[in-house]
Amino acid sequence: MAGKQQIMAVWEAWRARQVRPNLCRFSDARETLIKKALKYCSVEDLTTLFAYAWESDDRLPSFWRGEVTGRKYLGIEQLLGPVKLASRVEDALKWREDIPRDQGGQDTDEEAPTLNRIEQLREQARAVRGGRKLNGVVTFGRRSA
Repeated sequence: MAGKQQIMAVWEAWRARQVRPNLCRFSDARETLIKKALKYCSVEDLTTLFAYAWESDDRLPSFWRGEVTGRKYLGIEQLLGPVKLASRVEDALKWREDIPRDQGGQDTDEEAPTLNRIEQLREQARAVRGGRKLNGVVTFGRRSA
């Protein structure tokens, strides 16, 4: 279960990337969204997702930043939306591996744990899409048995 400290760490990581962070408001809905994301991803995974969204030259983050259409999709609700969260984190982790070590990337020797994490996220995405039980909890807001 995500603690308040973890929730606030994710919130502050997202908020720090905003043009006007002082205008950002923490709400019950945003707290719930972050808490749900932390059930499947670590704080580090989510902060990597934020870095990917703002810094990557990949096509999708460029789209999120409005470089294609002029409309931005960098809200915490868009980035942490439950349907696409696992695949977005997978892309962010792959991107982080490709960054040279001296620029904050990971050593290639540590590839196995990251690949294990990616596989875990894929399984979680399949569970969410299929409405199956995952760790004893039924997805899509259904009550657990």
